This record gives sequence, C-alpha cells and structure tokens, in this order.
Amino acid sequence: NGTVGTFDYAGALGRCQTQDVTLNSVSSSSGNHVLTVFSTEPNGLADQTPSNDTARKTVSISPIVDAPLTEGFENTLFPPDNWSIQNDDGLLTWERTTSTARTGTGSMVIRNYDYPVANTIDKFISPVVNYDAAVDSFFISFDYAYAQGILYPGSTNLPLDTLEVQITQDCGQTFKTIWKKWGEELQTINDPNRANGSIFTPNNPGQWKNINIYLNPVIGTKNFQVYFVAKSNKQNNLYIDNINVYAKVLPKRLKSQGYLIYPNPFTSSIIIRNYRVPATLQSVGVYNSIGQLVWAKDYNGTGITEMTVDLGKLAAGVYIVKLKYLEKTVVERIVKQ
Repeated sequence: NGTVGTFDYAGALGRCQTQDVTLNSVSSSSGNHVLTVFSTEPNGLADQTPSNDTARKTVSISPIVDAPLTEGFENTLFPPDNWSIQNDDGLLTWERTTSTARTGTGSMVIRNYDYPVANTIDKFISPVVNYDAAVDSFFISFDYAYAQGILYPGSTNLPLDTLEVQITQDCGQTFKTIWKKWGEELQTINDPNRANGSIFTPNNPGQWKNINIYLNPVIGTKNFQVYFVAKSNKQNNLYIDNINVYAKVLPKRLKSQGYLIYPNPFTSSIIIRNYRVPATLQSVGVYNSIGQLVWAKDYNGTGITEMTVDLGKLAAGVYIVKLKYLEKTVVERIVKQ
C-alpha cells in the first residue's frame, strides 16, 4: 500500500531476449512487506496479456537498534518484535516452545526430528545492531541444547544437523561465519555417540550449553545483524534460549597493558581477561609461595577473552600467576583470602 514509483525503460528487446535492469530504490518502514513490480504499456501500447506482468515478493526490513539486544522467548509473539524468519521451503522452521527452556518458560526450537525432508535451511534473523564507538567490545551469547539423532553423530559421510551463527553487514548480501557446529560437536549431553531414535527435549540445566562470542574482530566499526542458521537433516530437535547481544566499556588498565587478572584479593576463583582474543597464549600456571605448581592449563592459542580459573580448593595465601604467550611471559602476584 505504498506509493507507486515509476521507472521508464528506454531500451529495446528482441523476441525472447532478456536484460537486467536496476530499478529505483524504495523506502519503507521496518517490518514485513510485499514488494510488487509490474510493467505497463509495452511499446507505448496497452498490453494484450496483462496477467503475466506482475511479480510479488515478501521482503523484511529490519530496524536499527542499540545494544543490548536480548531475547528470552518469554513473550507469546513469534517471531519477536524486530526479529524475522527466513523459511524458503515453507515447511517447518524456527518456532517458540514452552516444552522446555534454559530459564523462564519459553525457548526457540527447530524440529529437525519432524522435518519431512532433509538438507533444509532456516534462518532466525536479528534486527540491525548499531555500532557504538563509545564502547570497546561487542559480544553475543546464547544457550542451546541438542542431542544426536538416529544416525551416528561422528559420521563423515552422512548429512547431520548443523547450527551456524553468521554476521552480515550488508543486509544479507555477504556473510561471515562466527560459530558453526554439527554432529558430535553440536551435542550438549554426556553421551554424544549414542544413536537416539526418540525426540530430544532437554529436562535439566546440564543438557544446555552457553556460548559467548567476541564480535569486534568480525564487525570492525560497522552495524551488523546476527543470523542463527539451522541446517536440518532430519536428526533431532535443536533449542535456543537467552540470546544476548551486548557491549562493554573496558577498564583503561586492560586496554593499556592488554590483560587483567581479577579480583585481587579473591576468595574462590579469578578471571584472566585479555583485551583481544589471546591467539598467542600458550599456557597458564598458578604457583604457591614456595614455587610449587598448583594449577595449570595448556591453551596453545585456543584461549578466549575471559577465562575463569577455579582456585577454591587452595589454602589462603599468596600465589603467582604466570601467563606464557609466544611473544612474552606475564607474572602477577595474587592473594587468596
């Protein structure tokens, strides 16, 4: 029901020829709309067969919102306000469920178990998140739950369910994958290689997994959208809850020296925070006051920006934390109360 715009075509086409034409831009409000394109008066004359002159396509215009952007699927409206779904096959797709949730009463599910066909793609799409230069870091976190299907999840030659998280900064023209799991790596239960012929519904918090992803290396300084992409191969149901796109203003000391170890003093655990993803971090060791190694972990480049070290079993006293990077070694003194 918008204003009709007109594009005057001045070219010439022979019988059965085609030509690509870029029409004038169209502006509208956020939400779902139907774009209608039609031709009139070919060669300046009335069309003898107007029935085949019109094309219609549903389009979704995403609003621009500020972080934090949270969605816990507690509202009965689905898709939620400002979010959208892309369901090209018109069959099953992402939907809200109250059969299980990580927190609250609702979550989102893709019913791969009931999908009538394999090799399908369904997308759950966020609004455009506004990049704010006043903050230092953007993150996305979410909870998900999944159990294997009837096919062996470690298979390399059988198609398996996949969950992929993508970022786009040009309205879905190009994508960057920031997280992708399938088969055994997608499982959130204790026995990932046991074939499961029944419908999976997580029934305790231990069957959920939390994912937290640092976005700045991907998004740079531009606005972005997040796509949750389910690739179904008729295995088992996949649940998502508590989506959170958020920003942080980092301490000046963290930005100047590149890392922080806190709290200090501490009572149970410490957090090792890196300003950037610590791709060169090799290991972390904790030593007591006489130089004995009391806690250690090898990372070999797999560390994340925030790493929690549980030291609850240690006695009160003074300890030394040693961070070994490829290019340097950091030594810090901490105190357990």
